[in-house]
Amino acid sequence: MSTPAVAPAAEPVAPKTFLQRWIWVLAAAVGVLSLTILKMCQAPTLQRLPVLYVLPEFNLTEASGAPFSTKDLDGKVWIASFIFTSCRVECPPIGRANRQIQDKLGDVPGIALVTFSVDPEFDTPEVLTTWGADFGRDPARWHLVTGDRKAIEQVVIDGFRTHMGERSVTGGLVQIAHTMKLVLVDQERGIRHYFDATDDKALALIVDHAKALAKEGPAR
Repeated sequence: MSTPAVAPAAEPVAPKTFLQRWIWVLAAAVGVLSLTILKMCQAPTLQRLPVLYVLPEFNLTEASGAPFSTKDLDGKVWIASFIFTSCRVECPPIGRANRQIQDKLGDVPGIALVTFSVDPEFDTPEVLTTWGADFGRDPARWHLVTGDRKAIEQVVIDGFRTHMGERSVTGGLVQIAHTMKLVLVDQERGIRHYFDATDDKALALIVDHAKALAKEGPAR
């Protein structure tokens, strides 16, 4: 009588193999955690910008023809820029930068764009309105400002501490020296920082800082 075949007993998992599996699981978990921490550390952190100067009050004229003063900006964060409408080289990029910022802000309240003309004798409210329309300006957000030359110089040179040259014509081109910077101003007319209008990273950064200041609210 033959003895029935007996199936071989299952071999137990070797302790070494079992330990290896847990090491792989643990290593994977640590890798995921490390990647998460790394991404968190790489997330941009906004550095608080100190007040550099405080702008004096001004009374000028908006593209709508209405008076425009610092009182119209009280309690708002705003971004200043400087152009002249007959400019063919430096100013179009500034116009496009403002449009880009306007689009990035969307419906965020409490932030304005203010563009000062450095050629106030030529840049009447009507001329400024036409220039702004070429860049898709939203009049509710983006203000174009002109006025008496002396008053403009006081704002640009004495207030923003930047330059504003005399008007000249060379080879049929109007030339007026002025800054290419965008200036971030807080709710209390405090100048916080100057940003390059031709740098996309700077444009993204000025929007982030403007939103942060608007969320933070006035210091007092």
